[in-house]
Amino acid sequence: MKKNPTQRANSTNNSYRSSDNNQKISLSLRNAQHASPTRLNGNRINKRRRNHVKPNLLTPLIIIVLIVGVIVTAFFALRPEKNSSGDSASESSLKLSSGLNSIASSGSSSTSSSTAQVEENTTVGKFFGPLYTATTIKPVTHNEIRALYLGAAANLDKNIEIANNSTINAFVIDLKESDGIYYKTTNELAIEVGAVKYMYNLESVVKKCKENNIKVIGRIVCFKDHILASKRPDLCIKDSSGKLQLYPLEGTKPFVNAYSMEVWQYNIDIAKEAISMGVDEIQFDYVRFPTCNKTIRAAEYFGTPGTVPSKIEAINRFLLTAKAQIQDELGTPLSGDIFGIVLTSKLDGKLIGQDWETVGKLGLDTLSPMIYPSHYAKNTIMNGIKFALPSADTYKFLNAVFKTEKFSETEGFSNVRCYIQAYGYTQTQLFGQIRALKDNGFNEYIYWNSKGLYTIDNVMK
Repeated sequence: MKKNPTQRANSTNNSYRSSDNNQKISLSLRNAQHASPTRLNGNRINKRRRNHVKPNLLTPLIIIVLIVGVIVTAFFALRPEKNSSGDSASESSLKLSSGLNSIASSGSSSTSSSTAQVEENTTVGKFFGPLYTATTIKPVTHNEIRALYLGAAANLDKNIEIANNSTINAFVIDLKESDGIYYKTTNELAIEVGAVKYMYNLESVVKKCKENNIKVIGRIVCFKDHILASKRPDLCIKDSSGKLQLYPLEGTKPFVNAYSMEVWQYNIDIAKEAISMGVDEIQFDYVRFPTCNKTIRAAEYFGTPGTVPSKIEAINRFLLTAKAQIQDELGTPLSGDIFGIVLTSKLDGKLIGQDWETVGKLGLDTLSPMIYPSHYAKNTIMNGIKFALPSADTYKFLNAVFKTEKFSETEGFSNVRCYIQAYGYTQTQLFGQIRALKDNGFNEYIYWNSKGLYTIDNVMK
C-alpha cells in the first residue's frame, strides 16, 4: 500500500528527483523603463501645435465617417458564415474547443485514446501501431494483500491452515512458468507448442481457496518462456544475421522477444482464460528483457536502428496493452513483478526494460519489487550506508532501499506490494523485512519460498 497522506507529507522534502527535474530553468523578466519622447518634449510639441495648427470644421465630420465605416466593415467581416456541413464557423470552433477540453478533463479511456493519437507520429506508434484501448472500463477494487507464493499450488491444505491462523489472505499460484502452463488451458498456441503440463486443477484450487476467504493471484512468467522459444524461434531474440541469441544468465537458452505483439497477446489470453476460471488477480513476472553481458547485448537485433523503441518503451507498451484488456475491460487487478535493483539503479532498469519511475505511472493496480537482501553483493552501498552483508540486518537494508527510492510516493503511482525472502532466514531476518516495509508505509507483501514451504511461526500473525 502506498504511504498515507501524513507519511507522504513528512517525506516531501526528502523526495528523490530525476536529473531532468533538477534542471530548473529560471527566466527573469526585466522591466526596462524607457523615457517617452512625447512626454519629455511635450510642452514644446503642444506649443507648436497651438501655434501652427488651424481649426478645420471638416475634421470632425471626416472622423465620424471613418468610424462608421470601420464599424460596418467589422460587422460584415465577423458575421458567421455557413461551412460545408451546415454548421456556422463559430459553432465549429466551439465544438473543437469543447473536444479539446473533454480530452484534457476525461478519464483513462479518453487519455488512452489521446495518447494513441499522439503516438502515431512517434517511434513507438510507428513500430507497434495504435495503442489498444478498452471498449468498456469496469471499476477495479484494490485488494490489500498479504500472500504466500505456492508455485503449482504446493502444500495447499497446510498453507490454507496457516492462512486461517494468521494475517495471510491470498495465495500466488503459477499459471505459467518458464517450462510450461500448469493448468489445463484450451489456448491454441499453448497446445500447439506442447506447453500444457496440467499440474493441478485450477477451478478446484480456486474453489477451495474461496471457501476459506483466500484470494487467488495467478502468476504468469511472460518472456522467459523456454517452451515457446524452442518451438517458435521466429518469436525469439536474434542477432542481425538471424541467429538465435542464447543467454548464459538465463539458463543458456533463448528468450522470447518482448517486442513481439504475438507474444504479448499469448500471455494476455492466458490471463483472460484464468480470470474466467475464477482467478482474482493477474501477476506478470519476467516482464523484462534478459540479463546478459555487454557482448551479447551488443549483438541483439530488434530492427533498423532509429526505428525501434527502447526496451523500456516496449515493456511499458506491453503493460499498457495488457492493462486495457485485463484491468480495464474485465475489472481484474493487474500487477507486475519488478527487479529489486531497478528501484535504485536507472542504468540497470534501462538494460532490462524496467524503469521504476515510468512503469509506476502506467495505471497498473500493483507493482511487486523483489528486494531480496541475499541477492545483493557484499559491501553494497545503499543510502550512503555500506552493507558488508546485506542479509545480516534485513530491516536496516530494506529501510535504506526505501530511503533511496522515492518515486512510489508520487501521486498516481501504482500500489507497492513487495516480495520478501522467506527461505534461508531466521525469524528475525524474515520479520525484519516486514517491519521495514511497514515503517516506510507499505502494509502489503508476499512471502517467497520457491517450494511453497512455510510454518506458522514464520508468518506474521
